[in-house]
Parts: sequence; structure tokens; C-alpha cells
Amino acid sequence: MDSDEDKRIPLSKRPEWSDVIPVLQDEGSNPVGSIAYTEDFLETINYFRAVYFADERSLRALHLTTEAICMNPGNYTVWQFRRRILDELNADLSSELYFVEHVAISNSKNYQMWHHRRWLAEKLGKHAIKRELAFTKKIFAADAKNYHAWSHRQWVLQTLGGWEDELAYCQQLLEDDIFNNSAWNQRYFVITRSPLLGGLEAMRESEVNYTIKAIISNPENESPWRYLTGLYKNDARSLANNPAVSLVCLKILNMSNSNSNNNTNPIFALSTLLDLLCHGFQPSQEFKDAVAALNSESPKVDYDLVNMICSTLERVDQMRASYWQWRKNLLWIEAIPHPQKPSGSDNPFDFDNDNPFDFDNDDLLDELVRSLNSNFKARQERTIDSVQVPVQVFPPMAPLKRDCTDPLHVHPGDIPGAILTHTVLTRQNYFEWSTSMQLALTMKMKMCYIDGSFIVPIVPQDAIRWKMIDAMVRSWMMSTIDKKKRINFQSTTTSLELWNEVKDIKGPELDDILELGKHVRNLYLYSIVTDFLKDSNSDAETLFFTLDCKTVHYRCGHPSNEVLRILFHSLINNMDHCETCQICKSHRLPFHNSTSSSKDKFDLVHIDIWGPCKE
Repeated sequence: MDSDEDKRIPLSKRPEWSDVIPVLQDEGSNPVGSIAYTEDFLETINYFRAVYFADERSLRALHLTTEAICMNPGNYTVWQFRRRILDELNADLSSELYFVEHVAISNSKNYQMWHHRRWLAEKLGKHAIKRELAFTKKIFAADAKNYHAWSHRQWVLQTLGGWEDELAYCQQLLEDDIFNNSAWNQRYFVITRSPLLGGLEAMRESEVNYTIKAIISNPENESPWRYLTGLYKNDARSLANNPAVSLVCLKILNMSNSNSNNNTNPIFALSTLLDLLCHGFQPSQEFKDAVAALNSESPKVDYDLVNMICSTLERVDQMRASYWQWRKNLLWIEAIPHPQKPSGSDNPFDFDNDNPFDFDNDDLLDELVRSLNSNFKARQERTIDSVQVPVQVFPPMAPLKRDCTDPLHVHPGDIPGAILTHTVLTRQNYFEWSTSMQLALTMKMKMCYIDGSFIVPIVPQDAIRWKMIDAMVRSWMMSTIDKKKRINFQSTTTSLELWNEVKDIKGPELDDILELGKHVRNLYLYSIVTDFLKDSNSDAETLFFTLDCKTVHYRCGHPSNEVLRILFHSLINNMDHCETCQICKSHRLPFHNSTSSSKDKFDLVHIDIWGPCKE
């Protein structure tokens, strides 16, 4: 760089640029703050601005973009114009790949570079498969968790191919670093997406065995625990019924109890066991003893196993103590018995005259309440000596007349499987179906069951009634789904879960552009909603939250109730049921007071590395 040959010649002194008048940047007459660009960068961008406005797609313009990108790889306008030039000149794209690799050496997380690389691979087609996979491997050698590289690699596999050795590559990465969560994620991607492996069900048994070995070798590695749960996505019952899963939890708990140094952290084993119990796993006495042994302070307290697990997690996982306390408060809801469909019927919504959803059957309701009271009383009697919880038995439920606006009110004409709308959900009409369904449920005062604003009541009698009505709402939605598609949603247990499953599955299958929404009060409304507003006295804000409050909460980045009420005054629904908020909004533990001391300068140095900087 010190020789005269390596010094950059200004564009103004190059003969090939003598006919170009650079376009200066217009910062106005009184700029608030002028950026201190280097002279070389300022000149390069001024000349680029000139050829860009002239739409000059020449070889010299291509070389100019090379200089501009090397000075600032984040300028997306330069990258976009470079693609236009490459198309116009019909340039050799293989050589362009070398340029991108040169840029990636010091800019491996540059969005524009990766977008340009994908454009090149798409142009080159299957001829680029090996080179693109090798390129991402080179990136992973320096940064094994580079999200951009993993995203690009998955795109190459899905679009161009190259699945043959991908599982073996994931295996190699995990052998090098079993804690590489990106490699675990890629392994799951290959298992579920590769057309060569037969799908998740075909690979489940071998993957479970592989994952259990990884868990036993490193119990505190969260990745295999999450991977194990993911192998049973949408099939929680099979997860709970697999003895290998429960036994690995027991083994890790016993390892934690037998370790005198207490180096084995049982957090993930306990949380997985809790999930198994919530999905119907019936534990033996060994599990109860193993969990009780973890509570060294009070090992003889006879709690229910689920309560004992949550209490233990509150103690050992203080970072998420609030979340485990929240989970424990919901446990009694999961203990409420689910109504069963009649025997001999294949249709889960085909009920006869002995329908357990017949709300005029007071004997059934009284029996369920007596059963719930018995469970509550037994639980409280077991813990009364140590916890001092007063025994409270709920009285038998007497007939209650409810107002028609009460979500727990059931009209005599409300029956399971009733057809609320003649719009049958197919592949193309999700938004039409969802709107008509929401309007029908709003008329019946049952919209709160699918938007999450009405959770299970605390009073046991109301909780039983809630579950019955929720199942009826679910049957209404199922009756309007295309018969060939209903099987995809049979595993859902609540109307809210069914509603979200329909949105998650149907959305990706629709066309890229569904509809252009009209901008109304900072919201983009579809025409079906806008047309409804013309005949309604409600404003867009009120209608939007009436239709889907939970979706707004998700799309706004999970704001708190207070923030939502400030933005939208008509919002009255709470989002306390959002599990994501409970997990992610737990406050971090405070830093311990420093015990370090120094007498001289530089005895204690704090370094914050944030990247290169020019003065």
C-alpha cells in the first residue's frame, strides 16, 4: 500500500471518467449535522450518483460499483444497480461469485451481500449447488452460528437441491461442538424437509435415540432437550407415552441427586418432565422420589408432583422464577377433566342424546363438580400441616340464569357441530372464512373464546362450563372446514388452539400477495373488513381488536397491556395468557457486587469490543 502503484487514483484524474460530471449530495442549506466522509468515498459516491441518474449500464459503471461496495458494503442502492448492470452486460456470473466471496471475508453478516449471493445462485441454477454449500461451510468455519449463512444454506437446499450429504454434515458439526444450537436447528430442518429421508415420522425413532445419548453426555445442554420435544411437534401424546423420554428425565434427576458436587443442573429434565405430566404422563413413585430428593430444605413435604416440580424450578431456575410460578398457577386448570366423545363414534363432534355438552343435564354438572371438589379437598388435606392452606369445598352448582351477553350463556339452539356460516374453509378463502366466522361468533358472544381474551375462570363450576362451551365452539369451526382438511386439526384441544393452527397452516399456502389493504388509522384493513365498516357504527380500531386481539399483540412485538391501551383506547382484553411474554419478559438477575479492587492504574481493565472505528 506504500508504493505508488497501490495508491488509488482519483476518478477526476482518470481519462475514462473525464466526460462525467459528479452529482453532489444535497444536504439542504442548513444541515443539522454533516457526516465526515473521507475524500475518496465522497468522490466515489458522487460519480456513482451521476451514472445512476443517467442509468448508465456499462463496464466502467460496473467497476465503479466495485469500488463503492468495497468502501461501503451496506449500500443497497449500489448493489441493486450492480445487478442491473450485470444483466445488461450479460456478464460472467461465476466470476461475480469470487467478488462476493472477497466482500464476505470482512462482511459475513451483511444483508446486501447475502441477497446478492442468492440472486447469483438463482441465476446459475443447479450448477451453483456445490459452490454455495462450500461457501457457507467456509463461513461456518469462522462463525458456526452465522444466521445469514444458515438461512442461505437452507434456501439453497430447498430451491436448488443438495440434500444428499446434509445430515452427515450436521452430524459432523455436532461431533465438533455438541452445544452448537445452529447445527441442531439445521438437523431438524433436514429431518423434516429433506425429500430423501421419508419425513419426521420415519426418522423419529433413530433421532430420539441419538438425542437421548446427547442429553446423557451433556444434561445441561438445552439444545438436545428442545430437539427432543420438537421431534413430537403436534403429537404431544406420543411424547408423553414414549418411555424412553420419561426415563431419560429420571436418569438425569438421579444423576443430579447422586452428584455430591451438585454439578448436574436438573432444569431441563424438570421442565421436560413437567411438559410430559401436562400431556397425560402417569409417573411412578420413582419420579416423585427423585424430584423430592432435589428439595433438600423440605424433602418430606407431600406436594403433588407437578406443584413440586414448579416449586423446584422456581428455586433452581431463578432467571425464570416468575414464569414457573405462572405455570404453577395454571396447573389446576389442566386437572379439570375433558369431556369424552361417545364410544363407537369416529366423529369427535357426533354426539347423541347422552351428549355431555347438554347443559340442561344438571346431574352431569353436579357430578363433575363433586369430582373436582374431591380432588381439591384431597390435595389440601395432604398439605394442610405444612402449608396451612384452609380447606375450602365448593358447593354443588345450582341452576344459574345467565344474561345473553355472558360468554358462559348457552342458548337452547346452541348445539355442537352447528353450521354458523356456509363459507367452507378451503385453500384459497381463508380470509373470507375467518371474517364470516368471527362475525358469527361475535353475534353469539363467543368471540372471546378464540381471541384469548376469556381464559378459564377460577371458580370450578364456571371452569367446567367454560371447557364445555369451548369444545362446542371448536366443533362449530370444525364443521366449516373442508372435510379433507379436518384431519390436520384433530389434535387441537381448545378453540383458540384450533384458530391459531388454521392461521399457521393456511397462511403459507396462499398466494404471495393476498390483497392490498386500505390504510385506516394506522391499520391496514382488508376490503372485507372495510366493507363491513361501511354498514357499522364501529370504528376500525374497535372492530380490529374485536376480531383478533391476540394477532395485534403478536404483530406489535408483544407490548404490555398498558402500552396497548395507550395506543388503542378501546382495547379491554388482557394478554396475560401469552406464554411468550411470561418467558421472555422475566427480569434478569442483578449483578453481584464486585469484590475486585485495584491500587494502581490498569490493575482492573474492562474491555468492550464493538468493532473497528476511524477517528
